[in-house]
Amino acid sequence: MQDQSKKKHELIEELASLRRRIAEQERSKPAPTPAELLIRVSEAKYQRLFDIATIGIFQSSAEGKVITANSEFAHLFGYESPEDVIASVNDVTVDMYVDPKRRAEIVRLMMENPSLRSFENLYRRKDGSTFTGNLHIWPVHDADGRLLTIEGFVEDISERKQVEEALQRARNELEQRVAERTEELVRVNEDLQNEVARHKRAEEALRESEANYRRLFDSSPSVIYQVDFRTGKFLKANDIVCEYLGCSQEEITSRSPYDLLTDESKVHFFERLRKMSLGEEVTENPEYEVMDKDGRRWWLQLSSKYVYDNEGIAGADVVAHDITARKQAEEKLNNRMEFVTTLLDTIPSPVFYKDVSGKYLGCNRAYEELIGKSRAEIVGKDIYEIYPAELASLYDKKDRELYECPGSQIYDGSFGAADGSIRDVIINKATYTDASKNIVGVIGVFIDITDRKQAAATLEEERRRLQQSLDEVRTLRGIVPICANCKKIRDDKGYWNQVEKYVSERTDAEFSHGICPDCAKKLYPEFFGEKQGDDQL
Repeated sequence: MQDQSKKKHELIEELASLRRRIAEQERSKPAPTPAELLIRVSEAKYQRLFDIATIGIFQSSAEGKVITANSEFAHLFGYESPEDVIASVNDVTVDMYVDPKRRAEIVRLMMENPSLRSFENLYRRKDGSTFTGNLHIWPVHDADGRLLTIEGFVEDISERKQVEEALQRARNELEQRVAERTEELVRVNEDLQNEVARHKRAEEALRESEANYRRLFDSSPSVIYQVDFRTGKFLKANDIVCEYLGCSQEEITSRSPYDLLTDESKVHFFERLRKMSLGEEVTENPEYEVMDKDGRRWWLQLSSKYVYDNEGIAGADVVAHDITARKQAEEKLNNRMEFVTTLLDTIPSPVFYKDVSGKYLGCNRAYEELIGKSRAEIVGKDIYEIYPAELASLYDKKDRELYECPGSQIYDGSFGAADGSIRDVIINKATYTDASKNIVGVIGVFIDITDRKQAAATLEEERRRLQQSLDEVRTLRGIVPICANCKKIRDDKGYWNQVEKYVSERTDAEFSHGICPDCAKKLYPEFFGEKQGDDQL
C-alpha cells in the first residue's frame, strides 16, 4: 500500500516537473505571433472552463486508462486532484465501474450506434462507496478510423434518481391507496348493507345459543358450575349441584364448592391451589370425593377452565363427571389384585409372568427366594439381566419355542438356588392372552423335585437292600447245615448259631418265645395235665 502511494506521489511530482520544463521552454521561445496569441487565449479560456466545470470531464484511452480529468471528475470519484486520478486509475473498468462488464458493453453500443451517447451507470468511488452517474461520451478516431480515445463527462444523478424513485414510489403508493380506498369504500358500502341483516341473525343465533346453553346447563347429568376463588362462592351452578347441597338456585351463590368436599379432599384441593400459585405442575383433571346432603359419598372428576386477572387466578368454569362407579370398579380391581398377589405368595412353588418382549411383569415370594432377588429387582428386567448367560439363553430359546407353538410347555433341569444349593426342577410354562385372544405373555411355575428325587434315590436304595435280603432269604431255602440234636445252624464262617439268630440276621423276621402244649406237658406235667394244660394254654 505504501509502495503504491509512493509511486502515485512520484508520478504527480514527475507531471509537475514536466509542466515546469514546458513553461521554461515556452519562455525561451521567440515571441508568439498574434494568431498564436489568439489560440493561446482561446486555450486558456477553455482550460478555465474545463477546470471550473461542475460536471466531471475526462479523456481516457481505448483500454481504459485516464489521460485527462478535471477537478470535478476527481472530486466526484473521491480523489484529491486530477493528478491523483491520472496516477491512481490504471483501468476505469476495474477501479470505477461496479460491474466490470458494463464499460465494454457501453463501448460496443457506442460503436454500433454513433448517435447513442448517453448512458446511466453505477460507479464506485475511491473509498468503495457507489453512486449513479449519467455518462455522456464520444469516440475519437485516428485517420484510419481506429479508436484512439474516449472523451466525455460524468454527472452525479444519485439525488435525482432518488427523487425520481421517491416520486415514482409516491405515485405508485398514491394510486394503490386510491385503489384500496375505492375498494374499501365499495366493501364498506356492501358491509353496511349487510350489517343490519347480519346483526339480526347474530342476535337470533345468540338467543338460540343462550337457550341451548341454558338447556344443556340445566339438563346435564354432570355437575356444572362457576366459582369465584376470591370469595370461594358459587357464581352459577346447575340443578345437580343444588341437589347435592340441598339448596335452591337462589341460595346457591351463598354456598361454596368446598362444602361438598370431604375433609381429605379439601386437603388435596388446597394443596393443588398452592402448587398452581407457585407455577408447579399439577394433574390436569383432578379427582375429589364429595358428600351430599344425605351423607352419601361420591367421586367427581373435574375439568376446569381457569379465569385469570391481573392478580392471578380469579376463578374457574368447572364441569365435574361422576366417576363413582369407576372408582368402585378400581377398588374392586385393586382388591382382586391384592388377593391374586396374596394367593401367588401363598403358593410354595416359584411363579413368574412376563410380557411378549421378555420383560418380567411380576412374581411371587417363592420366586424371589429362589433366585435371591426382590420383586423390585426383577420386574422390568429381561431374562439376561436375571440369570447367567448360558441358563438365560436356554430359557430364552424355550420361550421362543413356546411363542411359535402357543399352549403349554414342560421341561426339567438343574438350577443353582440363591442359597448355593443345586435344585432339580420341572418348569411348567404356558402362554396367556388378553380379552381379544392375543398372546400377551408367558406365565411359568418352577416345581422343585429335589426332595422327590432324593426320596426316589432312597427308595431305590431300600429296594436294592430288600432285594439283597430277599436274595439271602432265598438261600435259606437251599441246604442249611443244622444240628440234629440241638437244632443249631452253622453259618458261612463255621460258627454254630441259634435258629432264630441265624434267620433274623438274614431276614426281617423277628421271633417271640413260648411253649407249645406238647412240650408243656412233658416239661411241667404237674401243672399241665392233659386237660389242665389245654385249658391254661
